[in-house]
Amino acid sequence: MPSEAQDVLSALDFTTTDHETHNFASSNTPECDVDVEQLEVAAIAGDLEAVKSRMGKIKRSGGAEEAAVPSGSALMFAVDHGRKDVVEYLLSEGLTVHTTHVKVATIKRDTAVLELLFRHGWDVNTPIEWCVPTALA
Repeated sequence: MPSEAQDVLSALDFTTTDHETHNFASSNTPECDVDVEQLEVAAIAGDLEAVKSRMGKIKRSGGAEEAAVPSGSALMFAVDHGRKDVVEYLLSEGLTVHTTHVKVATIKRDTAVLELLFRHGWDVNTPIEWCVPTALA
């Protein structure tokens, strides 16, 4: 008798996805990758001026909406290294607070970063994961 997981997997049809129709690469991908890498390094180091410079360059090369996607890793690095000023700047640029940011700040007991994440939209009553209670639990 098949398990419930096997039933679910057999019901999924991955042959009908349209992933080939999306254009994930652009002509400036290598340069953008270098900019994102430099943004991440600056975020880890807490170099706010370099973060602002790289973020500006990324935004100019791909538009404000596309800048949020590659710079999300920089926000994670800034949270992980307790770079409050960098976290604050990246959030002011419109990056979204995600569960992983709150989880890392909670584990590190970084109340300054947690306060920023809460001020920028994280609901204190949102569970960290489906089996992990809220940050205040």
